[in-house]
Amino acid sequence: MAGLFRSDPDEFNRRCATGRAYFYDEFLDDDAGWMEILVQSMDLCMPGHRGPLVAQYSIESDVWEICCYPTTCEFVGGRFDGGRVTPEFSLDLRLLRSVFGHLDRFSWDIVRCESNEFEICITLTGEYHGHEIEVRLHGGPTEDVPPGRRIDMSDVH
Repeated sequence: MAGLFRSDPDEFNRRCATGRAYFYDEFLDDDAGWMEILVQSMDLCMPGHRGPLVAQYSIESDVWEICCYPTTCEFVGGRFDGGRVTPEFSLDLRLLRSVFGHLDRFSWDIVRCESNEFEICITLTGEYHGHEIEVRLHGGPTEDVPPGRRIDMSDVH
């Protein structure tokens, strides 16, 4: 499959979509099911010691607008108890692209946040299992989101 990915990306994507449909079709009919599979698939494109990828969504004119971001890690115990960090991670863009069947847009954007600061995000617009989508993948969560992972620091001196 790795050779096919490099030599014929369209055929690779077709085979991946066929495999996903075979294993996940029963979940893809349920609105929450297809989105959960999408977010889990995107999460696999982001190796690193971080919290899980989470999503918030809305539907605007039959387009699912999905905002995804990795969650923070919180230290438990020790002198850094309660401290939070957004760990470094990488994002495999080729693998991320292969998650989607058809994309009209795949871009790296700088957007203005509510705090009037700028943030970098990856935007993907297209179709995923019969749903029109616009996904924004941010580098970190908003401040009101609880940590996705806790790291025990009680034995660290």
